[in-house]
Amino acid sequence: MPANCTKRPKPVRPATPLRPIRPGMHPTEQSSGALSIPSPCSRSSAVSECRINVGIRIRSKDKHDRARGGCLVKGGLPACVCPGRFAIISDIASERNEEEWIVKLFIVTGASKGLGEEMLRQLMRPGHRLIGLARGEGTELQAEARARGVRLEWISCDLSDARRLETVMAEALTDGSGGEGSDVGIGPGNGSAFADGITGAYLINNAGTIEPMAPVDRCSVPDMARSVALNLIAPMALTAEFIRHTAGWDVDRRVLNVSSGAGKKPYYGWSAYCASKAALDMFTRCAGEEQQVEEGGVRVLSVAPGVVDTGMQSRIRETSADLFRQRDRFVRLKQSGALLSPGEAADKLLRVLFDDRHPSGSVLDIRDLF
Repeated sequence: MPANCTKRPKPVRPATPLRPIRPGMHPTEQSSGALSIPSPCSRSSAVSECRINVGIRIRSKDKHDRARGGCLVKGGLPACVCPGRFAIISDIASERNEEEWIVKLFIVTGASKGLGEEMLRQLMRPGHRLIGLARGEGTELQAEARARGVRLEWISCDLSDARRLETVMAEALTDGSGGEGSDVGIGPGNGSAFADGITGAYLINNAGTIEPMAPVDRCSVPDMARSVALNLIAPMALTAEFIRHTAGWDVDRRVLNVSSGAGKKPYYGWSAYCASKAALDMFTRCAGEEQQVEEGGVRVLSVAPGVVDTGMQSRIRETSADLFRQRDRFVRLKQSGALLSPGEAADKLLRVLFDDRHPSGSVLDIRDLF
């Protein structure tokens, strides 16, 4: 390590109150500490301190040496956030394992399309490590993440398969076998040794299905079972495993369950969907109640995003009226431009995730908040 830098202190833990949202501010910058970028460094100070978007502080003894050692970004990339100061600092970064620069870890299910894809894309920011879960491969998203200099791991899986639910979170948070060096995962055991490089861990349960769409007597048992498995059992199991695997982490931990207004209102032909979303809301209340009494408990939220213009909406409009009697209403919503874009919905969901005003166990609707 160069002489002009002292030993890096531990990353700043989120502890201070939530900062107000500023114009252009990304929702993940709300939670305290880790991603703030303050005013530029002062040239007049003999000893300066630069705090950058991965929450790591490096002190420089010389006011002109700050360009060499004053600022670091994730993975030691050759860039400084201070205006007019750019320098290659790989000599400093090479002494650190890339994993040490990780700050916020996000796990997103249903990440290959629609709302999940948009949330993952908006989370492609310095200081974030992303893990996408979906049946698809996510090749384009992985390429986009690489181009942005963000690490995105991908786990292809069918979350309606109960057997897969028993192992997938272990793969995401460890290497699945207790050893080190995996391409997927953050460390051995329950990952607690590697949690020192993380200030936040977040699970977004977005995967879901509207199928089957038909009166209940015309739905097959396998189709109903798959609906409940994906819409309810999967987020329940993943939330439980997330809480269990991160129990030793002294970091900000949150779960966002993507729900639906259909969990509160009955729809003709949506019996499986409405029932599973209503149950997901109640699960969130119960899990949140449990976590409120735990020291450093996980904040668990359930949020309905409103009517979003995704492939699910296309499938609804394609369904015959005898199977789904409110079909014409959703056709009119599309024609009138009343649908929320996936980008808008993703932005609002992420803002809710980092809004400390909502206690664990809250069941919310985007339309009531924005």
